[in-house]
Amino acid sequence: MDKSLLIEKIKKWLEYETRINNIQKEMKELKKNKKILSLELTEIMKTKQLECIDVNQGQILYTKNTVKKGINKSYLAGVLNKYFSNQEQADEICQYILENRESQVKENIKLKINK
Repeated sequence: MDKSLLIEKIKKWLEYETRINNIQKEMKELKKNKKILSLELTEIMKTKQLECIDVNQGQILYTKNTVKKGINKSYLAGVLNKYFSNQEQADEICQYILENRESQVKENIKLKINK
């Protein structure tokens, strides 16, 4: 590959990196503001017992979902210790599960900004 072509690609990549970072900062602020408004709207809809509000683009729905928490090493060990009366067996199963988790390798490049 020609050196000038490589330099051109690096410049373009850096330009995209900068633009993406600026947009991400803006997105972070927008999401923060949206979250605040969502909490306020949720509280209003809950207290006034409104399940649906019609708006120009459709409807704003108040829903309530039950979600499961993530499984981490300490949680898994605790549950297995409760289930099995044998501490050694529970630890062995926990270790087996943790060692045999599927992993993926993802290749990427990123910009490390000098401070």
